[in-house]
Amino acid sequence: MDSRDIHKKIKGKKIDVIITSPPYADLKNYGAENQIGYGQKYKDYLNDLENIFSYCSKIVKDTGSLWIIIDTYKKEGKIRLLPFDLANCLEKKWDIRDIIIWNKDKTLPWSNKGRLRNIFEYILFFTKTNSSDFKYYINRIKNPTELKKWWVKYPERYNPNGKTPDRIWDISLSEEKIWKFSIPTQGKWGNGWVRHSCPFPPQLIERILLLTTDEKDVVLDPFAGSGSVLAQAQVMKRKAIGFDINPDFKKMYHEKVYPEIKRMWEIRKKELKEIKNSQIKLRDTIYKLRKLKYPKELIKKSIKAGLSNDALEGLNSILVLDQKSDAPQIFLVYNNRPPDDSEFTELWETIEETPRWIYGFKPKPQIISLSKMIRNKEKLGIPTNLFLYSKGKTHYYKSDLSFDKWIQKSKSEEWEDNYLEIIPPIISNIEVKEKVRELKQKKQ
Repeated sequence: MDSRDIHKKIKGKKIDVIITSPPYADLKNYGAENQIGYGQKYKDYLNDLENIFSYCSKIVKDTGSLWIIIDTYKKEGKIRLLPFDLANCLEKKWDIRDIIIWNKDKTLPWSNKGRLRNIFEYILFFTKTNSSDFKYYINRIKNPTELKKWWVKYPERYNPNGKTPDRIWDISLSEEKIWKFSIPTQGKWGNGWVRHSCPFPPQLIERILLLTTDEKDVVLDPFAGSGSVLAQAQVMKRKAIGFDINPDFKKMYHEKVYPEIKRMWEIRKKELKEIKNSQIKLRDTIYKLRKLKYPKELIKKSIKAGLSNDALEGLNSILVLDQKSDAPQIFLVYNNRPPDDSEFTELWETIEETPRWIYGFKPKPQIISLSKMIRNKEKLGIPTNLFLYSKGKTHYYKSDLSFDKWIQKSKSEEWEDNYLEIIPPIISNIEVKEKVRELKQKKQ
């Protein structure tokens, strides 16, 4: 069916996301009469697209979005800025939110005099005009295995769910990136052959679906072609609707495209499970690192803000207790009678007002003497088994030790060897042993 007749089939706000790539203007013949693009003047071509996508704004839910994969092209020696011309045509009904570069790596040559070989396309991301509650689940596509080595020492700077993808989506096969997906040869996926000249890689569609839809949502492709969008939507338990003017593609979809994408999805699901497990592990580790680092940084910032050296005189240890809540319990443990906490409290409240102080929690440290802590061990919930972090290193514990062993060691002269200048050793029930290293996807 012609996508210009969508209004005859779909009425009311039923669609959650549209993912599509319109015909390449007058450059390609898709084998059907009265098709959009081929044989049309540029103005008429844009007008048809504007009418289709303007109507689509009426059938997309307020939480929905529109993704158009499209490229510039050369006609009579001049570049046509199709992505931007189309975006301008749609601005009354759609707000453009982002422009992403799809680096396809392997594609049709498309190079000629005055233009280098083109290996990318634009992905235009739209939401309905003035929409603010559109679906956008960024945590689902964060990469938990592509972090520079400094994430261990600076956990507060890294999102616990992983690295946010940038606006260049590299769609080439690689062992080092988790979001690599490609067209291995033009029109071919795995062992299946698709005659359509521009199939989408399944993982490109997967990313958009993860980002902007939930299971049972309705996905529309007005220019369905061989149906890669529809097949990926179906295997991911979304409902799919596709329009295409060439009936041959429908047969191809059922015989070739859907079975192949379904086969690939069974493999991909295992990979996604591994990614999810990596996210859980990363989130847990980053929060542990943050909880251990927080009191050390708080003391450093307090000194810069004017805390006197006298206030830290006799500070024996920092006790950090993780009780499986968002914020840890933190105790500044003094050898003898601790100083009045009023100076600390006022200073900490000032420090925590600064925007840079972002750890995801704001515990209120408590000041206590060593003797009082010993007397109230059970009441404070201090476990028997603890870990010692020395010389300011909060990502790799020096040794494990019992509560009694800690008390014994903390009263010895050698205890000062665990200090980093004025920062005392940290004692905690949090166990972390992370070397300074980059996180990378394991090679297959």
